Amino acid sequence: MKRVRGAAFGERGKLTLVYGGLLIAVCAILVVSMYVVFRSSLPDAIFVALDDPAGSVALIDPSESAAAQPLPTDSDEVLGTGPGEFSATRDISGVATQAVLNQYLITAIALLVVLGALSMWLAWWLAGRVLKPVGQMASAARSMAVTDLSRRIELDAPPGELKQLADTFDELLDRIDTLVGSQQRFVANAAHELRTQLAVQRSAAEIGLADPTPEKVARIREKLIHAAVDNEQLLEGLLLLASSDQGLQHEKPVPLDEVVRGVAAEAAPLAADRGIALTVSAPAGPTQVVGDAVLLKHLARNLVENAISYNREVDGSVSVTLVPAGSTTAGASLVVSNTGAEIDPALVEGLFEPFRRLHPRQHRPGEGAGLGLAIVASITRAHRATVSARALPGGGLEVKVKFPNLSS
Repeated sequence: MKRVRGAAFGERGKLTLVYGGLLIAVCAILVVSMYVVFRSSLPDAIFVALDDPAGSVALIDPSESAAAQPLPTDSDEVLGTGPGEFSATRDISGVATQAVLNQYLITAIALLVVLGALSMWLAWWLAGRVLKPVGQMASAARSMAVTDLSRRIELDAPPGELKQLADTFDELLDRIDTLVGSQQRFVANAAHELRTQLAVQRSAAEIGLADPTPEKVARIREKLIHAAVDNEQLLEGLLLLASSDQGLQHEKPVPLDEVVRGVAAEAAPLAADRGIALTVSAPAGPTQVVGDAVLLKHLARNLVENAISYNREVDGSVSVTLVPAGSTTAGASLVVSNTGAEIDPALVEGLFEPFRRLHPRQHRPGEGAGLGLAIVASITRAHRATVSARALPGGGLEVKVKFPNLSS
């Protein structure tokens, strides 16, 4: 904390030197400029004033009597118009000029010292006012902990750069708070899922060893295999989610139409076994997006398999639609919709979080780990695309992924 305060004091001192130095420099330039002007013009002005007796007489009120008029003095005789008088006038003007300049320098230097001290104090106060929001942000950052990110700066100041910086800092804290909360929920849910699977395997093994009849051993063996498959799917989903969250390592044009048709062909037997009609609508020409082909295949597969898994048991359907890029600002879109249970629109956005389900997990075969849409959201972010979902009237869900245009 001492280092932070010392740094703030140093910045305030630097600003004080800059502001105060500029004010002192301006005052010094003004003093020097006036001195140069006075030195060049003052002698001639004094000489003209001394060499113009008419101007001196004009200063006397003509209504005054002759007795009130001042008598000629030795200086009046000197101020003549002859050669000797001209030289004497020039000497007197030079002496008067030097006296005026000396008095000006003394006064100007004294004022410069006073103004310099005042400028430094004013610069110190102004620097403190300017850096006050920065100090508030530093204090807020020091007082925060990983478990408590609720504090915000909420700077009460007129619009400006520092106000914008404080608001941006608050927005960054909001995003960090959301991210940390999401990561904490993810870790807790992942631990719960893994602990549940291990508990199932342990219980199955204990029951099977207690009375190892052939029928019971076969049943326990099936449970253990099913639990192992679930663990494998869960770990693969976690690894895929982690790798997609790291972004893309290599990007290249990928024929999305071929990827979608290939995934639909792989999912067709699963849809047929469940009596679900799977339809694919894609343009005849190629539809390309920039990204990773493997991740894009996982994205399309998760969307299609999720639409098949959470569907009606009778007369269900899944529609996969690929929309090509239409203009210079709109890229390709992949839309997957299904028929299923009615979904509360308020719960749709939460479906993209890891392990989020509409109903509690039943640990049935093919149920999945609850990471499908979370992986879709992560892969979408990695491709700088956007994903959205909406509940369909009468039941079902529509998920839409919009990719950026190749030219953008």
